[in-house]
Amino acid sequence: MFNVRGVGWNWPRGLVLPKPTFETESRTTFVLLSTARLALFVFGFDACIQMMRILGPDTFGSLNGGSLFDHTLPPLLELARAVLMSFLTIWMGYFMVQWSYHVLSVVCIILLQQQPSQWPPLFDSPWLSTSLTEFWGRRWHQMMRELLVTLGMQPFSYLFGRLGGVFGAFLFSGLFHDIELRAFGRGGNSVAVIGFWVMNSVGVVLERVWQKTTGRRVGGVWGWVWTFGWLGLWGVWVVDAWAMSGRFGTLSLPGEFEPSVVLVRFVRRCVGS
Repeated sequence: MFNVRGVGWNWPRGLVLPKPTFETESRTTFVLLSTARLALFVFGFDACIQMMRILGPDTFGSLNGGSLFDHTLPPLLELARAVLMSFLTIWMGYFMVQWSYHVLSVVCIILLQQQPSQWPPLFDSPWLSTSLTEFWGRRWHQMMRELLVTLGMQPFSYLFGRLGGVFGAFLFSGLFHDIELRAFGRGGNSVAVIGFWVMNSVGVVLERVWQKTTGRRVGGVWGWVWTFGWLGLWGVWVVDAWAMSGRFGTLSLPGEFEPSVVLVRFVRRCVGS
């Protein structure tokens, strides 16, 4: 039910599983490590939300939503604020998927007596990516890989060739994310949401054109700048679409628990005393 990557099955194609930092077959050790990571990811998720709400209380702290762009600010400061919120959203999504995955892993290891090897890491240090190809193809989570290959890449490759397959995979990813946003029941912006994924397919194609033209792969420091510059540039518009729909106003931990707020209050009491 939860093994969408096909770990241990023979149907995933081209799936690369990240190696765990601490490899163990002990269920007890794995559960303890996963619980510690779970706490860290929960804290990171909440910290991102709180920072975003501080930067835009009317945008991220309300179901009414609002634009990412504040036209009362000078243009450069307005853009910097929007880009910062865009990257905070990426981190928030990373932490949210991670803590959800670790909850499932702990439950399945304890209740179903599964093996730690059945729960390899979900991400492979995506912040180290030096190309969009590396980011989307290996380092970001691969939970939708088989679905996108089957529904997007294969049909489009058949019709339009290999580069068309790249476009098809990203197009279907955009469609899925647009449906997710609209399922929230507050509308959306298909051009911005689907456009983000389509432009990432354009970025991947540009990398292949660069490699074919120069004989060198995108990589290194400039590859890192290119990767996160491209993600930040197009990410601003999809994050703005989510903000406008009020999507961020519903994001919280179960029970409205706010660990980062609790920690700040605790530190303030300690300093004050």
